[in-house]
Amino acid sequence: MSIINPLQSRAKEQVDDPYLPPEAEIEKDAEKVDYDGKMYNAFAVSLATLFGSVLAAGLLIYANFDNYGKKTKGIVTIIFTIFATIVFLFASLFVSLGSTLVYILTNFVLAAVMMPLTMLLQGNLIEAHEENEKPFHSIFRAIGIGVVCMLGLGAILATAIAMFLGLANPY
Repeated sequence: MSIINPLQSRAKEQVDDPYLPPEAEIEKDAEKVDYDGKMYNAFAVSLATLFGSVLAAGLLIYANFDNYGKKTKGIVTIIFTIFATIVFLFASLFVSLGSTLVYILTNFVLAAVMMPLTMLLQGNLIEAHEENEKPFHSIFRAIGIGVVCMLGLGAILATAIAMFLGLANPY
């Protein structure tokens, strides 16, 4: 007497009924990555946004994704934040109000938007990290990254303004 393999019997059933979905044994938690190092919480991302625009927030979100091995999501985040930063810089060239006031007001709005967006993108990672009592980066480190981004964006904006006004032409 021969023993029939259960997988072979399933294959025969599926051949008989083409409307059945294929059977696959997939683990629900297939890629559960545990990270013991530090990461940035949503408040730190918002503070970095306040100082360094969306670019700083994108860098911190990318760092969190990279720590958990989700490099593709991190790269997509960086691409969107660079695009948003370029749009922000071009828009700031055409605003007639004082540049500093517009920068501060816009970044307050962006910081208010980035906190729930960070929780939407990485809420489960941040909560699991916090529940396991693992460390987070200092808020001052996030502010420092925001300040460096602010200085870099200021240099880019100053160069763009100089080119726009024709000050960069030495002739």
